[in-house]
Amino acid sequence: MKNESALREMAGLLLLSVLLSGCQTNTFTHKQFQERIARVQNIGLLPAQVHTALLNKISGNEPLVPLAEEQQIRSELTASIIEQFRQRNFTVKDESLEGTNRTWDANIYFGSPPDTPRIGAKTLATNLNVDALVFLEVSAFKSTQRRQNWAGLNNSITLLGTIAAGAGGGGGTGGVWIPVQQAEVQIMLIGGKTGEVLWMTAEDFGDFGKVKPSKAVEDLFSRYPKTQPVN
Repeated sequence: MKNESALREMAGLLLLSVLLSGCQTNTFTHKQFQERIARVQNIGLLPAQVHTALLNKISGNEPLVPLAEEQQIRSELTASIIEQFRQRNFTVKDESLEGTNRTWDANIYFGSPPDTPRIGAKTLATNLNVDALVFLEVSAFKSTQRRQNWAGLNNSITLLGTIAAGAGGGGGTGGVWIPVQQAEVQIMLIGGKTGEVLWMTAEDFGDFGKVKPSKAVEDLFSRYPKTQPVN
């Protein structure tokens, strides 16, 4: 049951990635960001939710085996996010949050529209004595050689079907493109006073072996709004 739940969560993250891709930069910024962020000094970084898996089969009830480097991915992402906010002169609280019972539902926080206030965020920020909250959701998987072979064959057939449909003026191909790896990072900054999303960004970097977690965070924070004085 736990494996099935993790697989559903990963599917949800993939769906969110598709929804966010409607924006050119996969990023949402609150229309009053400058005013709201001017009131923020202390940020609480919630324990990261990281889902990793080594996949062998294309479909079916496949046991999800965590990647051996999951803890390294988690640690590097967390440290990099803390550093990015500290460079912007925020105080980040995270050590006291790890290992506590402060769990949160990723579907509630990342599955809702960006302009919807997050349930419980104001209470959580008050309890932690912070002005804002940061949530980090990571979905990463790799495929065994067996799955890569299967996916390669499937994707070749899908590509040929697409070409044939285009040449014949037809519609869809009926095929589904199957990725062989993923490294998606989603960051959400929520105002502690209102529970509103101030800034959210997401990107699939393909493979943490090629794009290090710290570089992924650096790329995401290149989208962080440039702060301006509030009149």
